[in-house]
Amino acid sequence: MRINSLVLCVALAASVGGCAPSGTPSSSAPTPSHRFDLITADELAGRSFANAYDAIQQLRPSMLAQRGGAASSSLRSGPPALQVYVDNTSIGGVSGLRDLPAGGIKEIRYLSPTDATQRFGTGNAGGAIVISTH
Repeated sequence: MRINSLVLCVALAASVGGCAPSGTPSSSAPTPSHRFDLITADELAGRSFANAYDAIQQLRPSMLAQRGGAASSSLRSGPPALQVYVDNTSIGGVSGLRDLPAGGIKEIRYLSPTDATQRFGTGNAGGAIVISTH
């Protein structure tokens, strides 16, 4: 009987051993302030960015990446191009980000091509950057 209890304890310990201890943050889940697809007002606060493009370029340059992984180093974009929406209104491509002051931005979110198409319809094969203002 004692051996069965010992085997049960060892088996239980082995199955639980891979779990993180209680109270320890998981390193695999991104925190909201470090998600690749989101920039919050808290991240923008206290920093001086000339415009939305500069904010994204410095905080999440991966948002400006072309579909296929090549980062956009200039404002020219070949198909499929990212589309930009401010308060759910299209302002065109990435170049429009340079005309948008960073001071009034509440949130910047990247949408995948699939999510952008579902939300805004066709013409979003390169994904979308969606900006909410105050």
